[in-house]
Amino acid sequence: MIYFIRAGASGPIKIGFADDPAQRLVALQNSHWENLTLLRVIDGPKDLEKRYHETFKSGHIRSEWFKFDARMLTIDSDISEWPRHCSNPFGARQRNPALVDAIASAGGAAALGRKLGRSRQAVSLWDRAPAEMILLIEQISGVDRRVLRPDIYP
Repeated sequence: MIYFIRAGASGPIKIGFADDPAQRLVALQNSHWENLTLLRVIDGPKDLEKRYHETFKSGHIRSEWFKFDARMLTIDSDISEWPRHCSNPFGARQRNPALVDAIASAGGAAALGRKLGRSRQAVSLWDRAPAEMILLIEQISGVDRRVLRPDIYP
């Protein structure tokens, strides 16, 4: 799986590959001075990681670290970034942008996790807000439940 890990609230992004991104986050956090947040996990082969590195090479800092680019949050759904024959490569999934806003409004994945009684890693792995937590997330972050989960609150 390809992961996007962010250093600090507005720092660079590490684009990497791991069988268990949550475990990789813990390992990286042990040797990093800033809080790290797992922004996204995308199911796909190792080749896809190289493709992302190539896509974001203009923001390359060092090794697998890149300057943040908003496309990092949606690239798998942006068909123009992929070959014409491939509408959703490798079954990639996209994180709900409203959840990204909610996490940021709450002070980050660790802060939201504490307020919900969940770990930072658990919150970082969500691609959409869990149904049973929508009302709490709305209360904590101020992000409307209808935006967080339009499938439940049309």
